[in-house]
Amino acid sequence: MEVENVLVRRYWHYARYSVGWLLLLIPIASAIEIAVAALLQLMTDAATGHSSISYGGLVAIVGGYILVDAGMFFGCQYLTQTTLNRMMAGLRQDLLGALFRQPTGVGRDTQALTTTYYNDFTTTLPIIRQEYLQGSVNVYRALWQFLIAVGMSVMIQPWLSLLILALCLPGLGVPFLQRRRLQRRKQAVLQQNQAVTQRLQDATQGLRTIQIFNVQRQLQRLFNHQSQRLWRVQNQDQWTRKTVSGVSQLLDNVLYLGTWVGGIYFVVRQTITLGQLVAFSQLMIFISEPIQSASGLLGDLVGGRTAARELEARLAVTPSNASQRQLAPLTQIAFNQVGYASKDVSILQGVSLTLQAQQHYVIVGKSGSGKSTLLNLPLSPGLSIAGTIQLNQHNLEEYSATSVAQRLGLLTQEVALFDDTIANNLSLYQEVAEPRLQAALRLVGLDRWATPEGVQQAISRQGTRLSGGERHRLAVARLWLQNKDFSFLDEPLTGLDPKTAHDLVQVFTTRWPTGWALVTHQYDATLFAAADQIIVVDAGRIVARGTQETAAVQHWLARLKLTEA
Repeated sequence: MEVENVLVRRYWHYARYSVGWLLLLIPIASAIEIAVAALLQLMTDAATGHSSISYGGLVAIVGGYILVDAGMFFGCQYLTQTTLNRMMAGLRQDLLGALFRQPTGVGRDTQALTTTYYNDFTTTLPIIRQEYLQGSVNVYRALWQFLIAVGMSVMIQPWLSLLILALCLPGLGVPFLQRRRLQRRKQAVLQQNQAVTQRLQDATQGLRTIQIFNVQRQLQRLFNHQSQRLWRVQNQDQWTRKTVSGVSQLLDNVLYLGTWVGGIYFVVRQTITLGQLVAFSQLMIFISEPIQSASGLLGDLVGGRTAARELEARLAVTPSNASQRQLAPLTQIAFNQVGYASKDVSILQGVSLTLQAQQHYVIVGKSGSGKSTLLNLPLSPGLSIAGTIQLNQHNLEEYSATSVAQRLGLLTQEVALFDDTIANNLSLYQEVAEPRLQAALRLVGLDRWATPEGVQQAISRQGTRLSGGERHRLAVARLWLQNKDFSFLDEPLTGLDPKTAHDLVQVFTTRWPTGWALVTHQYDATLFAAADQIIVVDAGRIVARGTQETAAVQHWLARLKLTEA
């Protein structure tokens, strides 16, 4: 019940005024629509001589009804869809905000996280709109239609109405008895939908790799297998839904024809007129429609509610505590006996290291020695580690994650680009003067883009207009523009041609405004000479530190085959 209350409050908050008007308008529109039964009675009574209304008056009433009903139908439908649009806009914004609040970094599977949210945007949100929100509106409308129609039938002939209600009960009970089964079927469909979407993402994001290694057939087979599982659970879901609908249709026929049989009895006994029987038959349509559609409506609502509940768990991600300490200009980063293990595998052990914000550090070591993990730890909020990490002599946990990110920069191994202009990829949608953008591009050797036209050039997420080296240069320029107090540079020279690597080393050693710690597995004389300290990591431990002249550092550089012994 608490979850239901949370859901109601959330969607009410998105469009409270529209929802209020919609709650008022739907019963009015339903009453006007059902009033056609009274109109048919009037027309029948006029034809059989039970009404003295003139033909012209009858035509005027019918014409007026048509206009009012059409106008009310338009207004109700339009308000419904605009209200749902407003709700979905708020939901999309909240979902993206929840994604941005998710902790990333060391020990987190960012790919799985983003895939889950991608599935939510592409699959779960449409289900919530069509089945939970639209379904709720449809149930509310059907309930009012049923109640108004029953009320009008009671006004015509109470005993016949009691017969009708008795015939309604089985039809109303069937979908409610099957609601748990409907929910399980819908849950299975949701899960398989997400699995198919994830497999499709693998295929689209890894298309080039798939083609190079000629594994199209294998990936096609995996996708086909997942797709078959999806249509099997979809068929099972439809079997359950249509079985319930079929039983409802049977009971609906009993209701409708039973009304005529019972009505004829009352007409013969002259308890009701033929016009009232015609009105009754029309009211039975309005009564039977909600009953007949109850299984589908309930199935949609149950499935949509399941999706909404799952989404609510992700929307409920706790934001960073605004009351936490805000990080002042950074002066020092200290690792005190820091240890970290993942899946019972030790990655860092007893690391103690102090980094001064205005100094330069080069970190080397074999692949898998823990270098990148060490750099990523300060920007991995909420991670359980041994020891402490301190910023300005205060524990990392005392600061909000956003406050830390404002002071600490990180150049990751993977370059993330957006489907937008070079200017927006550089500024990350912050206000940055165009001359400064051009200066950043020239700094990293991207002179051909350092023009008013060049910075407005559109690039894709895959960076098809940029070479691999240019992508790396763009990432370095982006971080340089941020002017962080201290930057972690994770393998910035890996995979680059000698000229690009040389140019970036010049940027780091002569043009970088603040301190940095750079991870590398290759030797560059200029870079190592510019380092205030060289740190060697092996098997998760710091085994040497000092300048190039330090004997232990020289020993390990030779052992790592970075220099000659």
